[in-house]
Amino acid sequence: MHAELVARMSKPLDTLINGKWVENEKGLVEWSEIDEGTFARFCEFAYTGDYQAAAPVRVAPPTPLSTENVDQIAIKQINESWLLYNKRMKTKTVTYDYSEVFLSHARLYAFADYYSIEDLMELSIRKLDEQMGCFNLHNGGRVTDVVQLIDFSYKNTRSDSVKQDRLRNTLSIYIARHIKELWPNTDFQGILESGGVAKDVIEKLGGV
Repeated sequence: MHAELVARMSKPLDTLINGKWVENEKGLVEWSEIDEGTFARFCEFAYTGDYQAAAPVRVAPPTPLSTENVDQIAIKQINESWLLYNKRMKTKTVTYDYSEVFLSHARLYAFADYYSIEDLMELSIRKLDEQMGCFNLHNGGRVTDVVQLIDFSYKNTRSDSVKQDRLRNTLSIYIARHIKELWPNTDFQGILESGGVAKDVIEKLGGV
């Protein structure tokens, strides 16, 4: 990337580029904490003002369990539940995993937040909010996609006593609106054990 372009994006980046980069004999800055996808999206944003999120991954729909070496009564109960699940789903087949789609936005937001790149923070939040607004939880079948996003976001952002982090705010509003579908998932319940998540959601539930 062009150093001057990066330096103009924020004061922290200007300090990074004109400090560490200048001091480095090779004229390089190591960003070991940034994954390749996030860096590529940052570069795309720097040159175009926009970026492409990760693509959803096609996955197989749930299937009945094998009866081999498994208690027959348990198998019968599980497979009956599976048939009921498919009946409820009707034509809505859970065929795409959106975990990386959501995480690509969140990782870019966390990077932008760390370096105070306001335009990129706003863009990543807007894109994430739009995609989550269209996301189908499939009666709880794809809750884990959202759980991974929540877990990453709360581990990599912070809210202060004056203002809530924008990513946390977006997620807590989403959780409050979809709490009935999210709650039965045990992974989601585990996430709520985090004081930060539970506190933010409780505050939002009053306004839903």
